[in-house]
Amino acid sequence: MKLVPKNLIKTENSLSSIKTERSILAQSNHPFIVKLHYAFQNSKFFAFVMDYVPGGSLANHMKSQPGGRLKESVARYYVAQVLLALENLHNSLKAVYRDLKPENILIDIDGNLKLSDFGLAKSRVISWQEKLSDRLWNTRVSCTRNSEKGSLQQVSRLLESRMSSLRTAGWTRSVSHA
Repeated sequence: MKLVPKNLIKTENSLSSIKTERSILAQSNHPFIVKLHYAFQNSKFFAFVMDYVPGGSLANHMKSQPGGRLKESVARYYVAQVLLALENLHNSLKAVYRDLKPENILIDIDGNLKLSDFGLAKSRVISWQEKLSDRLWNTRVSCTRNSEKGSLQQVSRLLESRMSSLRTAGWTRSVSHA
């Protein structure tokens, strides 16, 4: 579980980072990215309940190796997993992971890596969804009696297509109520 104290969130930018991290984790479904199971908040904390990854961080694992280095074969294996995770983030979620370091790479019970800590990540998906949501709720439709443009059928079709777009974008899917 990751707890972020609310008293440390002093700017709108910090709050945006929390929202971005939650959104990326909620939408991600990849074996080399930590999975978010629940997200919630109380008066003091934002909380993310994620996979339990018992192997610790790659940084600690490297420190325990002779000379603080991994064998080349192990390093290749890990690099391949990190690249697959980054590719998934970039191609599927349109996200950029900007905090790649051994401390943010966890090792699971099977020896596979999982990226964690998306607080510095940037995602175009969120801003696109927010814009789509704004367009849906801020659309003004004229409903005059004899106007085809403003008929109730047109309004219904417009809302139906916009809601369908939101569902397709995953906007209506939520991990939990935050």
